[in-house]
Amino acid sequence: MDELSEFPFLTRAEFLRCIDHFEEQFGSLIEIRRDIHKHQQFVRIYQPLFSPDTSNSDVQIDEIENVEDFDPVEALADDVPAATRTVCGQVEYHVVYSASWRVPVLYMRVVLSEPSRVVLDAEQVTNLLVADQQVRGAIKAVEFGGALGIQDHPVLNEPFVYLHPCHTATLLRAVGVTIDAKNYMSAWLSLTGSAVGLTLPLFMKQL
Repeated sequence: MDELSEFPFLTRAEFLRCIDHFEEQFGSLIEIRRDIHKHQQFVRIYQPLFSPDTSNSDVQIDEIENVEDFDPVEALADDVPAATRTVCGQVEYHVVYSASWRVPVLYMRVVLSEPSRVVLDAEQVTNLLVADQQVRGAIKAVEFGGALGIQDHPVLNEPFVYLHPCHTATLLRAVGVTIDAKNYMSAWLSLTGSAVGLTLPLFMKQL
């Protein structure tokens, strides 16, 4: 076992070990990229964003002239079968270490391919990624103004939606076992990512 010194908290060095293990285990299964920027490392996970097939509709996404009138939530209907959907953009999930909270923090943004690579705002991201109304209500009820907020990415200095880490330690302790560095990242993403649309059904099977 690659034990951690003070589970569920991490040192920066332990965070790097955790993401090393994560990439070794799952790098061939999902699109992951490690970034080194300003001497800080973080992980990007990419997930395609699907829209209904609009080939037979009267209005095509790439024909929309006024971006401000475009409602991506209506365009990305959840009840449309996956087989009839096409990729219309991507969700970026960034895993960044927080020295203050001593845990990973999940940052995210949604980028539409059309029109003109629109980056959605915080409310649109929440509406797209948090489909369950009960989960959405629970997220808004968390202290600090809700579990989902918006702030500058600590490495890239660009606005991102982020999942507040205030309950991360509690969630990890609730697993009931001490998790080592090999399984820390997959356990954490299984617990937190599912609330914001990150599909990780295979991770917890590895624990």
